[in-house]
Amino acid sequence: MSAEIPESFFEVLEDQDPVVTAELASEWPRDVLRSLEELEILERIADATQVPCDACDEQHPAVVHVIDGKVYGACPLEGRIEIDATRLARRRINIDVLTTRVAECVGGRARVELPGQLWSLGSVVLAGSQRSLFLARRISRENDDATLRRTFMPEGRREAVVLAVRVPQRLPTQRGAPLVFPLHAALRLEGHFLTVDDVLFRELVDKKAPPNTRRLAVPPAAHWPDVALVVSDRTLRVRIWSGSSLHLDETLAYDEAGFEDRREGKPNEHWHFLKKLASERGFLSFDSAQPLKLRVSKLRAALRGVIPIKESPIVFADDSYRAEFFIRRDALTDLRFPPTASWDEASISVEGRNRLRVTAKERVVILELDELQLIDAAGEQTNSGREFFEMLEKGTVSRSTLSKGIMELNRALMTLRLIGDPFLTEAVPGGEEYYLWRPRFRLVDARVGSR
Repeated sequence: MSAEIPESFFEVLEDQDPVVTAELASEWPRDVLRSLEELEILERIADATQVPCDACDEQHPAVVHVIDGKVYGACPLEGRIEIDATRLARRRINIDVLTTRVAECVGGRARVELPGQLWSLGSVVLAGSQRSLFLARRISRENDDATLRRTFMPEGRREAVVLAVRVPQRLPTQRGAPLVFPLHAALRLEGHFLTVDDVLFRELVDKKAPPNTRRLAVPPAAHWPDVALVVSDRTLRVRIWSGSSLHLDETLAYDEAGFEDRREGKPNEHWHFLKKLASERGFLSFDSAQPLKLRVSKLRAALRGVIPIKESPIVFADDSYRAEFFIRRDALTDLRFPPTASWDEASISVEGRNRLRVTAKERVVILELDELQLIDAAGEQTNSGREFFEMLEKGTVSRSTLSKGIMELNRALMTLRLIGDPFLTEAVPGGEEYYLWRPRFRLVDARVGSR
């Protein structure tokens, strides 16, 4: 039976002394815990001498004492408390044994390169390609030029692949630099045996990217809907979200992203096709007169080359190709709402990941907050953004007709080219030149956890 190794296992593995507490071990499936112990990857060590108190809400450390065969601790609020002896059990991850087991999986042999940090697993075959394989605790930008160049690119050594416990956001980019994969994505348990998922390497090893291509590090559970692309004439901005947090924000030149015609030193046809997809905000209608299927297939491969997510980035449905990720041009283009669409029948829904869903006469367009100047380049709310979010929270705002923020917000919304004015205004009694500003459109907060 196949089983995933818990993500917290790899988080502990980053520690200088990778100890697994009883509390953490209790969160893992019993079969996984037993298999890791049988493989000697987990080894029992001396019991804990203190544990978090579970008799009060303070979670203070309770020093352990054994009296007449029973385990006790002291709590300032509850006095002497009895402690379940199983809570004292501790295990350490033996990374040398783990490395040996990984080497056995791929027919290699583990050898220490940097004690406790880096191991060579030998020259092995990965997805039909002979490579020098390494396992690394971490790879950092600080040691790219020194450790990486010296370790992975000596004369006569095959192109290297590294399984890293922690993959940095910015991977080494120099010519001949190793391909880096997250260790957690490679390892699985098949019954009581450790296995390496060869599929992880296939699309990246068989299809060699151009030398200048950057391969971005994605979160372990990333999918294409977590990706947002902004395409300019010569650059590609890539943002990858992990839950509600922005994990990565990188801007690549077209050649760094693998979209260069190296014979002529200019953007290739896939880049122009990506720009077209961006102009259409991720939708391309099927046209039998144009060979879209082949162009889409090649664009999928090019995108996976720089953003290694397994699923298909572009799908075909309802007679059109649709990007599974968010994509747009760097400047707001004509959104083409129906010519009769007005603000009175429009709605704006505020969604997660700094996005807005604008709907008018069944036409739906996804925008980002910065496209309407609601946030700046640093992600901070602008004057118009503060007015917008106050209106989202309260329904109305009371402002002077000379208010800079409300005027900027009005101008930003008018770029959507809907009929009429986006706001109704009502004079505030007793206020000189003050008005109550109320949206004509329906304004909804659809963010997770919003009120």
